[in-house]
Amino acid sequence: MKDYIQLLSLLLLALMPVSAISDDISGYRYYQTNSSQHGEKPEFIAYIKNDDPCIYIKDIEKNKTSKFCEIQPNTGHGSISLIGDPNIYPFEMHFLAGRFHFFVAAYWAEQKCEISLYQTRKEGYMELSCGLRYPPKKEKPKEEIQKELAQKAKEYEVLIPRSVKSVSLKALKGQGTYRLIQNNSEENPCFTLESYKNALYKGLTSIKHVCSVKYNNDTINLIGSDGNSWFENFTWTDNSLMFDLNKSYGPLKCHLKLPFTEKSDAVCVDQ
Repeated sequence: MKDYIQLLSLLLLALMPVSAISDDISGYRYYQTNSSQHGEKPEFIAYIKNDDPCIYIKDIEKNKTSKFCEIQPNTGHGSISLIGDPNIYPFEMHFLAGRFHFFVAAYWAEQKCEISLYQTRKEGYMELSCGLRYPPKKEKPKEEIQKELAQKAKEYEVLIPRSVKSVSLKALKGQGTYRLIQNNSEENPCFTLESYKNALYKGLTSIKHVCSVKYNNDTINLIGSDGNSWFENFTWTDNSLMFDLNKSYGPLKCHLKLPFTEKSDAVCVDQ
């Protein structure tokens, strides 16, 4: 009799499905509960079967399962089905703050979706909402853009002192950028030349204030000339800054070799 009972038990065990013997997860490609800590009792289960691309959410307490096979984006482009196209599928799925979050890969634009677990739980259903994962930036009104640009321009506005006549830049190959500051000769007869070996924002490399020139074997100093002499007509060559020195007896043709040093002198000759 004992042998008969053992044989009958083995036959019944062999006829039972595998799912009745142990948990079989081979039929699922995704399975997760909303319990975040060890030993915490889950309230919801999310899963996707191998042979079914839809998302299933099971409410354990109510013993009710909701199935999501289509998403309806809030962009008004129609519904997107998870069935029938392997290129449309959910990914990066997780529970967070009472919702089930996931993205949906699509040809035109990825969707960002969430399923609310508690908001409509009493009514017996779960609410799905979706929108573009990377929505286009809303264009600002033209008036607002112009206002912002005007504000930026004001922030970077440079007030040129009355003593300065003009400021100009010149980039020369292999030397960087030069900035020429011309003064009003009645207030300041000198001019200033700044050298920026690298970009302007990286800072000044060297600077030279030119108030005098070499002429024959003499030095002409414009400081104290009472406005009777001044520099004008500045032009650039590859290796010199050319300019005129206007004097009462006639203009002189001058140049300052580039790149300059602290000891560099501007030299003038008769025209």
